[in-house]
Amino acid sequence: MQRPAVVDIGLADDDATEDLSEKMLGEYRLIRKLGNGVMGTVYLAERLGDEFSQLVAVKRIKPGMDSAAVVKRFVAARQILANLDHPNIAKMFGGGSTTDNRPYFVMEYVRGKSIRSYCDRQKACNS
Repeated sequence: MQRPAVVDIGLADDDATEDLSEKMLGEYRLIRKLGNGVMGTVYLAERLGDEFSQLVAVKRIKPGMDSAAVVKRFVAARQILANLDHPNIAKMFGGGSTTDNRPYFVMEYVRGKSIRSYCDRQKACNS
């Protein structure tokens, strides 16, 4: 009863409860949330390797959304992204699974407006 049920099953976020200060996924330190989708959350992260550091975007499945069907779809999307090579599509650098077996993938961080903001603005401009 401490949090709404929609937060517990992953249909909404509870920003106040998520402390990213020490959150690591492999060699990536999560810095801040960039956005949400139906299945996952995208974070700005920093690769903390021995030889170089790099800002990246990390997408992982939300808690409670990790059913077998959703995981299968997420992993399939990860594979599709890995095979894409186009200058207007963020490159995928890798992926893995969290300690609680939720898959994630790491991709190029592209600074700028979200695709949703861009589309909303274009729709308003074309009206």
